[in-house]
Amino acid sequence: MSGNGGNGQQSSSASVVLDRRQAFTINRSLGASLKSPLVKSTWQPTNAPEASSRTDDIWFEDVNTGWLVNSSGFVCHTTDGGDSWTPQYFVPPSLAASPYLRTIEFAPGGHTGWFGALVSGNTAYLDILLHKTTDGGKTWAPVTNLPSNTPPGICGISVVDENTVFGAGTNDPNVNQNGSHRSTTGTGVIYTYDGGDDWGYIDMSEYADNLIDIHFFDGGYGYVVGGKNDPNAPSYLPGYDDYPQYTQLKPVVLRTTDGGRSWTNVIAHLDDELPTGGWGWKIFPLSLTDIHSDLFISIEKFTEAWILKGLYNSGAHDRDWTLHRVNDSRLYSGSLVSNGDLEGIGFIDRNTGWVGGWGNVDFYGHFNSFTTDGGENWSAQDNVPGAALSDVRVNVNRYRFFNQPGGTLIGYCSGKSVYKLIHHAGDPLTEEIQGGSLAEAKNGAKGGAVALATHELKSRDKGGATASLSTPQLDLKCTPVGEEGEVEISYRVPEGTQSTYVGVWSHFGWHVRTLVEESEPEPGVHTCVWDGKDAEGKQLHGDTHVRLACDQAGESESVRFAYV
Repeated sequence: MSGNGGNGQQSSSASVVLDRRQAFTINRSLGASLKSPLVKSTWQPTNAPEASSRTDDIWFEDVNTGWLVNSSGFVCHTTDGGDSWTPQYFVPPSLAASPYLRTIEFAPGGHTGWFGALVSGNTAYLDILLHKTTDGGKTWAPVTNLPSNTPPGICGISVVDENTVFGAGTNDPNVNQNGSHRSTTGTGVIYTYDGGDDWGYIDMSEYADNLIDIHFFDGGYGYVVGGKNDPNAPSYLPGYDDYPQYTQLKPVVLRTTDGGRSWTNVIAHLDDELPTGGWGWKIFPLSLTDIHSDLFISIEKFTEAWILKGLYNSGAHDRDWTLHRVNDSRLYSGSLVSNGDLEGIGFIDRNTGWVGGWGNVDFYGHFNSFTTDGGENWSAQDNVPGAALSDVRVNVNRYRFFNQPGGTLIGYCSGKSVYKLIHHAGDPLTEEIQGGSLAEAKNGAKGGAVALATHELKSRDKGGATASLSTPQLDLKCTPVGEEGEVEISYRVPEGTQSTYVGVWSHFGWHVRTLVEESEPEPGVHTCVWDGKDAEGKQLHGDTHVRLACDQAGESESVRFAYV
């Protein structure tokens, strides 16, 4: 996969396309078929490492100082606005709970912070679920005093100050506190008011069957989003075959004003309009601390794209909540489609904002949408590999913005990498695409897998700036072989390595199979062939990623399976 917009920079990834349904064309000549003009954004790549699945979260203390967590298990830090990133911590995927780093946030000042993970397996996850730093990330330590019924996944975290922290999980409606699957859920909120000396737990199963993001404006007033099963909803939806536990969900937006002792679903009045098979994913407040801030929430639904807006009404002393369909258009495998499977959402005022995520049921991830009228109408801002006018953003999950003196806006978003927006007052936020085809359709060959090589923590040249990443290069490569969806995995083991691990995770961040676990491996190139199935022998579909760890070094690479 090549190209990062029109700057001529080459990424460190390559692709072998074996699924025709993943190719798409955006063509200006569609004319009236499009609901709004196609536009190219002014977002640019930073020098952050690319992640095979993605960089799930970012936190910026100011326009220069930030942190990321990604699917390869790294916490990285920048002090120069993303021109260089330094690995601060590595969580090996080989740990008993198979962790996948999901969320990170710091208290004001940038010294004390926490990151949370999705986990599986046994109760050992309690000692790997959450980590804390008090020195800006120079050192991290696992939190080992969480309540025993803490859900096996902290999908969202909200740090009000150095003492006050809330975390929410889990994202799987079928998972319980022991990481095993059952018909009841383990949704909950954890909290501390003393910097983590003591933690409390709030059972949220009455209100939600999965929970994702959480935001508190102070120690008492906050929101958490997710979904609640509707027993009257259809038990089957097209596109949900691999994840049927999400079929009957409907979004919930839960508000508390008393620190979680009581909760209200503030969108209950919209129940007849809410999409079945959808759940709240990300919360975006225009202000992190103003309890009167407008709120924007993305809804994840595999086959469609929706957002919720909560605009503060000063007369009613409350927010007015409305539901909006993302109605942009692009050609995808010969059909005109709108965005779908949203996750990331970010607005700079009541009218202007972006959404992105996985794009559709194939988890293609290259669709982005932009609105200037509060979500009534949307324009496509897609990433099209190989196209000069392509947008750089892929798989977006989180947005952060800063308003600077003089009207300059600085924005960051995380996805496959970390992307940056520098917008000066009076300049356009977008460039309208003039005529012709933005990309040619990519016709795929026969087969069952797509390997996207996104080698983790490789330095990338960007205008003379070099990422300060010092971990060994392991040369992980995943190559489709044969006609049955097998994938050959090769990697280089450095001299003196004590242990090697290769495993597979789904796009949701769930560990699905261990392929290699070896002590004192021989140095040099190793290979194994994976049949594309999980530990139970089920053929995987859509987006997966292979994670490699050699001691404290790690890389990861995407493998996309076709629905054939």
